[in-house]
Amino acid sequence: MNTKLLQLIRGGEGLTVEFKRCTDKLTNAVYETVCSFSNRYGGYILLGVEDNGEVTGVTLDVVKQIKQDFANSLNNPQRFAPTLFIALEEAEIKGKIVLWCYVPPDSQVVMFGGRIYDRNADGDMDITRNSSMVAQIHQRKTAEYTERKIFPYAKESDFEFGRLMPCVRQLAVNHQKDHQWGKMSDG
Repeated sequence: MNTKLLQLIRGGEGLTVEFKRCTDKLTNAVYETVCSFSNRYGGYILLGVEDNGEVTGVTLDVVKQIKQDFANSLNNPQRFAPTLFIALEEAEIKGKIVLWCYVPPDSQVVMFGGRIYDRNADGDMDITRNSSMVAQIHQRKTAEYTERKIFPYAKESDFEFGRLMPCVRQLAVNHQKDHQWGKMSDG
């Protein structure tokens, strides 16, 4: 993975790559980037790297705390809606610790601190009060929402129906007691 991280650093910041100084604590700017990546195409966040690509590293004594704070914040519904499940990974680059994660695009519009952020070039924009930009995110996510896509080349053998279908069936019945899926076969 270090090779991939070095390639990202050499390529610089952009629509899907963000560097954050972060020597000893997380700032809200990190979470704004998580939110904007979730709302756009996803992307990589590298902590311990300056905007110009210089690796300054994260202080070793606080790595565990930063990772815990990151996970706690993303799983806190008062900070993120919906909550996100992303973990920071460690890498040693040029003798320094860099924390990094890949933030996948989310199927829902993600908010941080009650605000909606979107990615533009190498910046995170608060678009909460721009109704047309918020509408564009909703439209993009509706079009990309994989649960609504048809995958014509998928075969039954590609799925673990023995484990999947009982769960799906139970979810449908929990939502609506007399749901027809409760009486149907896996086929």
